[in-house]
Amino acid sequence: MHLSPSVTVAFICCQRRLVRCVRWALLTLVVTLCLGAAQAAETVRVGTFDLSPLVFNDAQGQPQGLFVEVLRHIAQQENWNLTFVHGNWADSLARLQGGEIDLLVSVSHTDERARTLDYSHDAIATDWGLLYKRAHSRLEGMNDLSGARVSVVRNGIYTGHFKRMAEQFD
Repeated sequence: MHLSPSVTVAFICCQRRLVRCVRWALLTLVVTLCLGAAQAAETVRVGTFDLSPLVFNDAQGQPQGLFVEVLRHIAQQENWNLTFVHGNWADSLARLQGGEIDLLVSVSHTDERARTLDYSHDAIATDWGLLYKRAHSRLEGMNDLSGARVSVVRNGIYTGHFKRMAEQFD
């Protein structure tokens, strides 16, 4: 096919205009996708409390620990912005149940909690309860606790277990 010079010039002009339009369209698409991705980052409110070395606040008040590092890695992969809310265990659990936070680290499974909470499938770490006494205390076992004052974590998983175990020795 043979094009006259005027048709060739018009075609080249149209082609240049088309290339410019395509460039602008691509640039607009890229900018829109980038802005959309930046805006799509979900904020996840995370409850923390002192359970060092798993989770704690450092001297500057910044959350640290194994659970925090794992969450930061997940957040990077999932495009989450993490907001940490530090408190004690009981208040943090109440915040989770009240919807003030979205996630709470280190929540032991109970049937009662499982009715209202979703648990991860895999545990990162396991913990256990210990009973401490003063250095010169005469307490030697559970039988010696009758009438003694004992401190426990309010709403903690071991509180109920400890109470049931202590009742068996009355």
